[in-house]
Amino acid sequence: MKKLSEQSFNEAGKKLYEKACIVTDKLEKNNRLNLALIAVICVAVFGVMLFFNMSTHLAADDYAYNFVFIDDGTNVAGNFVTGERLSSVGDILRSMQAHYNTINGRVVIHFLVQLMMLAGKSVFNVINSLMFVALIMLMYLHCKGRAKQHNATLFIMLALAVWSFAPGLGVTVFWLDGSVNYLWGSVIRLAVLLPFRFYYDSGKRGKIIPMSLFMAVASFVAGATNENTSAAFVCLCVLFMVLYKLRGHRLPVWGFSSIISAVCGYAFMVFAPATFGRMNDMGGILKLKYIAVMICNSIEVFCPYVSVFIIVALVLYFTGKDKTKVNILLPACYMLAAFAGDAVMLFSPYFPERAWFGMHIAATVSVGMLVYQLKASEQFVKQCVSVAAVFWFIWGSYSVARTAYDAYIVDAKFDARDAYIEEQMAQGNYDLTVRLISPDEKRSPHYGVADLNDNPESRINKDMAKYYGLNSIVKGENNDY
Repeated sequence: MKKLSEQSFNEAGKKLYEKACIVTDKLEKNNRLNLALIAVICVAVFGVMLFFNMSTHLAADDYAYNFVFIDDGTNVAGNFVTGERLSSVGDILRSMQAHYNTINGRVVIHFLVQLMMLAGKSVFNVINSLMFVALIMLMYLHCKGRAKQHNATLFIMLALAVWSFAPGLGVTVFWLDGSVNYLWGSVIRLAVLLPFRFYYDSGKRGKIIPMSLFMAVASFVAGATNENTSAAFVCLCVLFMVLYKLRGHRLPVWGFSSIISAVCGYAFMVFAPATFGRMNDMGGILKLKYIAVMICNSIEVFCPYVSVFIIVALVLYFTGKDKTKVNILLPACYMLAAFAGDAVMLFSPYFPERAWFGMHIAATVSVGMLVYQLKASEQFVKQCVSVAAVFWFIWGSYSVARTAYDAYIVDAKFDARDAYIEEQMAQGNYDLTVRLISPDEKRSPHYGVADLNDNPESRINKDMAKYYGLNSIVKGENNDY
């Protein structure tokens, strides 16, 4: 009886495996099916992101970015001083000049932040949801390159990887100011790097002058987006030129114009007057003990990526049908660029968790490139990837559902607080105490985004009071709403 049971179990397992192989083979051979699945995933991801964006309210620095920044000669670096409310693009240009002198050099990104404030939160919700889809698509294109075969399994795994491992989604993907800085910044850099990636595969340079001019402008913008991940961007541009040389490609003129412009954009950002003032206010360059702490944090962050990279590389090498076509060098360059973005932070006295976002993206692309190459491995390896994707999708769906419920609760609390503020102002009360709002889920909108405190003179409290037209607002016990 026991032998019969084991035999039945083995036969059932064998049939299940055979059916799974049929599905995998169909996906591998049917490009249209893969494209259709990718399209469905894009629509689903957009819908999920739109819900979360609609559940995210203005918070923290968002209030200040609704106003024109001014340089009155009295404020210290990093202290927001604002004038009248934004009313035109001309106001944004004046605002960014003061921003460059008093806050930081990321004026390219913060121009977009203030442009979204003018456009309105509902417009931003749609654009930001599209930006998240664009991020996944660009990551996928960097993994696939110019190969004709699509891989819907890899596409959904990339989306799940960002959801699962990217730090502080509330800060980096949903919060308006944070998402433009980190999500949009990553989209810009990956988009500008795409010609580098495609040229690596094809070796076709295109028209020299138009391409060189376009890449010069685009690379300047990408180089001026973020202090650490723009450094990774510059590093990857240089590494691509080295790869072209090793691959026997002619070095493209636009590659040199891109590197020069990217360095200029980076210099424009980091040598802003506000940068040095902010560093002095925070104690200057990091001391040795803080550098040691940062190195330990870096090991903790990158160890899982490096471990998976090594494991997949070994599996790829030992199970690949043609070992001569296994490409480890290109994915390794993306991982090296992520390390470069980390290394440059040794010169910064401040390293918030959200600053890891771009480096997570680069490391994920690095691993994704290897996973894409597993299509040439043995059937069993491909089945393992498919099974992992299915279980990951189940967990991801559960995680999204939990986070969506928390976002719904938090959204209702913000709505109640806004209604209370409007009610009190209508009654002539302009000094208010309101309840602090804290999400529970770490991927929920507003999780990690600073809210009010009990000091009416703190920057966030003053900015929020100005935004609503109040005299003051603080957190505290409030049972009226």
